[in-house]
Amino acid sequence: MANKNPTPQKLLLWFNYQVKHGANLIEQVFDGLTASQLKALKIKTDIQRSDSFLVASNIRKYSRLQLLIEVILRFYRILSQEDKERSISLIGEYLEKGSSERYCYDLSRNDLPKEFDRIGQIYQKLIDLFGDKYGDTEIYQIVERVFEEQFTVSKEEVLLKPPEELSSGILQSPDDIEATYRKKPVCEPACPAAAGRQTGNAQAGGTKRVAVD
Repeated sequence: MANKNPTPQKLLLWFNYQVKHGANLIEQVFDGLTASQLKALKIKTDIQRSDSFLVASNIRKYSRLQLLIEVILRFYRILSQEDKERSISLIGEYLEKGSSERYCYDLSRNDLPKEFDRIGQIYQKLIDLFGDKYGDTEIYQIVERVFEEQFTVSKEEVLLKPPEELSSGILQSPDDIEATYRKKPVCEPACPAAAGRQTGNAQAGGTKRVAVD
């Protein structure tokens, strides 16, 4: 946390630790700072520090999008050459960036709603296109699992589930399909580089808002 300009590699290590241990490190830092300040300044504890809430909320959103993109990129790798060409029109922008982290890095918070809408539609189209052919593969089954965990389909419209509807058993990482949250979800599986930028913006801006969980 002392490093004002962490490298993408350090941010990735930070994110992986969170996923492995079910911890939200940003939230823990703010909680620790808040507790010490409240004690030193003798402030009533019924007022919650708002910047930690806003930063954590942004991290969860970026984390969720990066997981969705990462699963798609891994599914693409097992496709036949013909099927890769068929899928380019759907996921070409993700492929151009080379990784889910790089794609998320260039996004702003305002980009997220349309990105979630778009990727939900992409999941549905990939399932419709390739389900019969690749249904027995592990990565395709992960695609289906993530789609069912993260989205609902209502009247042919794909909708992102709100955070409160996500269970503790949702997929955290395609590298560990058995991993689950040890407690209430606080880090929606990650775009650490972008989240780092959002963290810095929140700290610098000093936004004042009452947090409601």
